[in-house]
Amino acid sequence: MDGDGCPYKEDIYKVAKRYALDVFMVCNHEMRIPRASWIKPVIVGREFDAVDDWIVEHIVPQDIVITNDLLLSKRCVDKEAAVLDTRGREITSETIGELLATREIMYELRQMGEMKLGPKPAQPRYRSDFLSHLDEMINRINRAKASKS
Repeated sequence: MDGDGCPYKEDIYKVAKRYALDVFMVCNHEMRIPRASWIKPVIVGREFDAVDDWIVEHIVPQDIVITNDLLLSKRCVDKEAAVLDTRGREITSETIGELLATREIMYELRQMGEMKLGPKPAQPRYRSDFLSHLDEMINRINRAKASKS
């Protein structure tokens, strides 16, 4: 998990505990994290992209990465990891191109002064969408692993 920007940490801990999954909370500064053998805090340096680099270096196919960072999402999708943003959108090899193109267009519009808005504020439904899709993603990955056994 990209620990610096995730608003649903407590929810993720509950889901991970229910499914007996390890959670790697990757951040570049110390954070309050519950003590549990399956919650693994990882504090990386403060260098630019240190969190992203650690995540990409350590993920394997079918790991789940939770992040709102589209550039990190692209790197993770390229390594065949499952990616979920905090609005509950799964980011896949089929959707990442369009998301990155939209990101670039929005950046250009902001630079030209055409847009002054940032991301939309969080909506109450984002949490339920996120948790629902996280559960679906875990079950899909578990079924795929079981069918290979």
